[in-house]
Amino acid sequence: MSTIPARLAQATRRSLNREDARARIRSAYRDWYRSAPEICSLYALSVSPAHVRHSIRQKFDELMWSADLRQTDVQLLKWRQDYQETMNCWKQVDHVMGILLENPAARPRRTFLEKFYEGRDEDASRPAATGIAGPLSENRFGVKGSMASEDVDPIKALAFEEHSSANSQVFGVCYFESHLNSPQLIVVLPDGANLTSVKSKRPGGQLTLFVLDESPIAEFTVNDEKKFAFDLSSVGTPFEGVTKHVPRYSLVTLQPPSSSTSPTPISLADLWAAAYGLFTLYHEQEYIPTSISAFQNAQEVAEYLSSTTSTRFSTSTMGLSGKEQEPPGITIIIGFPLSAPFSPPSTHSPGRKTSSPNILYAPESLIKEKFCIDDGVTDALYNYQSTDGVSRHLAAFHKWHNDPRVNKAWQEQGTVDTHRRYIETMYADPHAIPCMYSWDGELFGYIEINYTKEDHVATFLPSDQPAGDWDRGIHILVGEDKFLGGGRSKIWIRSLVHYLLLNDPRTSRILGEPDAGNPNVLRVADVGGFYRPILFDFPYKRSLLVFQNREKFFKMTELR
Repeated sequence: MSTIPARLAQATRRSLNREDARARIRSAYRDWYRSAPEICSLYALSVSPAHVRHSIRQKFDELMWSADLRQTDVQLLKWRQDYQETMNCWKQVDHVMGILLENPAARPRRTFLEKFYEGRDEDASRPAATGIAGPLSENRFGVKGSMASEDVDPIKALAFEEHSSANSQVFGVCYFESHLNSPQLIVVLPDGANLTSVKSKRPGGQLTLFVLDESPIAEFTVNDEKKFAFDLSSVGTPFEGVTKHVPRYSLVTLQPPSSSTSPTPISLADLWAAAYGLFTLYHEQEYIPTSISAFQNAQEVAEYLSSTTSTRFSTSTMGLSGKEQEPPGITIIIGFPLSAPFSPPSTHSPGRKTSSPNILYAPESLIKEKFCIDDGVTDALYNYQSTDGVSRHLAAFHKWHNDPRVNKAWQEQGTVDTHRRYIETMYADPHAIPCMYSWDGELFGYIEINYTKEDHVATFLPSDQPAGDWDRGIHILVGEDKFLGGGRSKIWIRSLVHYLLLNDPRTSRILGEPDAGNPNVLRVADVGGFYRPILFDFPYKRSLLVFQNREKFFKMTELR
């Protein structure tokens, strides 16, 4: 689609001679030919680019050998105008299908009285402008006897049942109800096949039929009363089955078409087509819990899908949880769920020596200090005070964690003794350093600095961006409300990253994993120059991974 509508416009001119006219025709034909895939995409046409090119070729063949030069010039002008309007998306789908791609010779001309005398089934007829043939032959659905193909719409003829008895055969056609929706194009597959859907009302809800090139392949229902969450990260943790950050979606039941009188297998090709259709219809969902137990080869198909990258396979409750509900039979997950199995690094096991050096500081020793020239204040980072008694640091830490705003994110509300044990655990952990942050002498936050490779976030890093030996991670708690805004976060977050990069020249990256649902923390990461590679699930929250690289920081980040 052109972003400058006038770019495709051309001035009117006359051809100098027959060769000049043919050169102009070839130029216009090349433009149309090359644009066929884009035209199919712009208008979501139910035909392939090859069909569009074939129709255009027929038009231009007629024009190429026209004897009247003036008529050729007029037709060229019209085709240039149509090309400009088509590529600027000024036409409707009916214009493209029924005017540009119409083949008048393929549709017999009939007078009004001829149409009136023969009668018409408006539900089965196609728009006259499309030039598309009507119902298929009677062999498509095997309809026999007095029911000819002209009497049966192949989309409505969903099932053909043959009942045998000793003396007779009775043939019947099972129709959708009168409020059947028209077929809707869902997706054009890579081989050019068209997948469409037809919806109908049935007892218990809505049923949708998938039709692949006019052959029913499967149908599905959606049960809004059964909703499931797929959360592998919580399996084996106290959060299993009770996570709230993983979205729950309605169960989709995929089954053979109604024409099947008994359980039938589904081919992998048809199942992939159905999966494409579901993913297109429910593209806003992260994943689609889908039951396939109705198919005869459900187990075989599920095992195959479990080895692919686009689905996950579940035959038990592992990772798939509902509100007091069990997933029915063989259930697959279609899509790309964020959840992955959670496995803490082995360096957290008691007595293990970390591979990274633990930089030890004396209690309450000053780690770094920086003067801010714009505000005339100094931000300072201190190692946490000794846990003996109730120190100034412990009192502030205890106060902050009992603030509802802080507890919502950290979930560490408790007594002074509870928070003392928390800090003692941090002291005993060789991969992390607990710190307190101050602004012009006033404590305002708590910072945990760790080595990423030995932290629980290491297992969630992208495979092409693994944790480095000296990468550092930060967990930040802003305890005082007045330090949440006012431009201060831009100063102290950049100052903190600056220190960490200077502290060890081998550190090439600083990262964090803030709650994806906390916009305030995400804004802090943005003003700190962090970028966002992926979204992922912890057992207890959905996190956004944020990175700040050494080279990017020193080249593009302003310090004041």
